[in-house]
Amino acid sequence: MTNPDAPALALSRLDSAFDTADLAAAATLVAELETSHAASIPVQVARARLTAAQGDVSGAQRRLSALVESHPAEGLPRAYLGAVLVSQNAHQEALEHLERALKTGGDVPAARQALGMALLETGKLETSLPHLQKAVTDMPTSWMAWFYLGICLGDMGRWDVAGAALAKSLTLRPNNPDAYEALARVQVEQKKIDDALATLDDGLRIMAGSENLLRLKVQIFADFGRLEDAEATLKKLPAQSRNAEDFCILATLEMNKGRWKEALKLAQAAVDVDEASPRAFFSLGLALEGQQPLDRPSAMDAYRACIQHGDPTGEAGTRLGYMLLEDEQTDDAIAELEGARDRNGGAPGTLLNLAIAYLKSDRKSPAGELAATVLEHPLSTPGMREQAGRIVKSAQG
Repeated sequence: MTNPDAPALALSRLDSAFDTADLAAAATLVAELETSHAASIPVQVARARLTAAQGDVSGAQRRLSALVESHPAEGLPRAYLGAVLVSQNAHQEALEHLERALKTGGDVPAARQALGMALLETGKLETSLPHLQKAVTDMPTSWMAWFYLGICLGDMGRWDVAGAALAKSLTLRPNNPDAYEALARVQVEQKKIDDALATLDDGLRIMAGSENLLRLKVQIFADFGRLEDAEATLKKLPAQSRNAEDFCILATLEMNKGRWKEALKLAQAAVDVDEASPRAFFSLGLALEGQQPLDRPSAMDAYRACIQHGDPTGEAGTRLGYMLLEDEQTDDAIAELEGARDRNGGAPGTLLNLAIAYLKSDRKSPAGELAATVLEHPLSTPGMREQAGRIVKSAQG
């Protein structure tokens, strides 16, 4: 007599095999199920899942697409097709299948996880969160579910719970460099700098050659003034793998030492490696400003090139505006500084130079307003506030 529950029991064992990545056991179970229940939708989906797990993602996608086409009312094939599409970064197409799957019997943990990931990748954090939370509840041993939950929470600024989720992901998969990087970034946001560096060291003990982890360590050292540590860490990268950012950091370190010729060589190397990098051209401009004698036209051209490539921080526009002010080209300076202000959202150094330019062009009211903003800005230095105070008085005179 045939046991009617046998397929369900076998499918449950199959899910366990997939969860533990026991592909040999999964292949045996799929073969057994196909012998007795070849027409079963769950069994055909299981074959597609095994195909994907064995590395043939395109083959799995074809199988699942065919099932969706022949059985459009079935949720299970849509659920796993959506999961496969997420793995292929086809997030918008995946969302259509996953959302429909949840309404038509395809509410399986893998679909919840994939739906949360797709929503996260399309910027829908609040909507993504409950799906990822349910995924970790239903699949507590899924490193991926914990990882993306941590990413989602981090993007929402919920640092404590983000860090806990990422740490949990690492206990389940200790060789995931992305998780070490994400956790370290969360710890930096929490001002736990020593913890962040320790996290990166943990990752580097397992993945000694991880360039991303080394670069993040360099960035943390540089951002917090540990320049010698930054330089020593950066030099652990193979010279042939250095990118524009690496050369920019090395150039900055040389500038801090007053070694301007060396800085210029490194900044030029950054431009040579990536001629579309705004930071490379900004570093080149700074290095050129430090040369003796000063080649002003070349420095200004470097800043203009940075601006042409985006100048996201507005630093190049601010430097160029300052140099134009020195050359008494006030109108041109105002145009550059206004552009820089728009790009960086009103950094105090940019606002201060723009206030000076407005005052020079006898636009006292906007000069005074900007100077007053600099006085109240939390990132203004004492020197900036002193100069801004003088501008406020001049504007009122």
